[in-house]
Amino acid sequence: MENQIDEISPEDKYTHLPDLFLYNWLFRKGDDIQKLSIIQALPQLVRIDQHATFSRIVPKIQQELPKASSEFQVTTSQIFRVLIEKELPVNLLGAVIQGVDSRDPVVSAAWMDTLLSVIPTLSESVIKNEIIPLISIKSQLTQPVIQRVAGCRIIGKLAIHKALKATDIKKDILPYVHSLSQDCSVEVRAVMCMQLPAVAEGMGIGIVKTQLLPCFVELASDNTPLVREAAVLTLVNLFPYIEKDLIENTIIPLIKKLCEKCIPEDNIASIIASQYGAILDHITPYLSNDDKTWFLSYYKILARTGFETRPGGMQTVDASKVIIYCRSCYTR
Repeated sequence: MENQIDEISPEDKYTHLPDLFLYNWLFRKGDDIQKLSIIQALPQLVRIDQHATFSRIVPKIQQELPKASSEFQVTTSQIFRVLIEKELPVNLLGAVIQGVDSRDPVVSAAWMDTLLSVIPTLSESVIKNEIIPLISIKSQLTQPVIQRVAGCRIIGKLAIHKALKATDIKKDILPYVHSLSQDCSVEVRAVMCMQLPAVAEGMGIGIVKTQLLPCFVELASDNTPLVREAAVLTLVNLFPYIEKDLIENTIIPLIKKLCEKCIPEDNIASIIASQYGAILDHITPYLSNDDKTWFLSYYKILARTGFETRPGGMQTVDASKVIIYCRSCYTR
């Protein structure tokens, strides 16, 4: 879709000019199917006459959006993403942000995907004047959970924006990372945990030690399995930003605690199994002999999860999906 907007010859432009007037009329008088067709044709219309498309048709689409159907909104979100990524001279960000606020989860998700896709193309001034204030709004406890989750995802994308410096992230974004990591919603805490590697990448190793790692340790010690699962999945991507002494004194004991806290029937056991090899790749240089013995023993425990010997020497195997997946990870 992103290659649909190219230059068009003057001859073709004048040949297609009547189409613009027709599309403009149809959008005012046509039915939903005709309007959807016009939205899908926007990249082609921009090629024909950019000024007329942006001054006549796009404003009508924006006016229609608040009362439009889900299909209309989803289609528009996809086309607007193409236009924004092409950095064309039209302001569509307001419509995107408005769409993210939709109460319809399908519509909100579609516009959120568009927003996350276009953030890397936005200028520093737009980021600081429109997107960072948006995080402030969405991180408030008065917002629905779906909007606070959206705030977490925006943070993850924003933290690696090329226009932001580590000092910008520390001042403008880190406070929201801390507050969302302690959110009352399990889902919000889990999603925020998954964004920590991006925040670490934007801040750099030096700041991670004091400003971000305590946040991760707290999330990895959460009472809710969903948050601890997110921590296990996050850890591998966080390793490049953790210094040697912290791996030895903080991360290795934390991994042991995570392993000991789960039971084979928990989904977290299968997640630990899936990440075990990657985790060991990172921590092996820092393991003592006792540590190596411990991790080998734990490997053996999970590798035989679901096997049970009953009186008389008969062995049975648990065939539940979680336990099968857990064992299969240890055969790789």
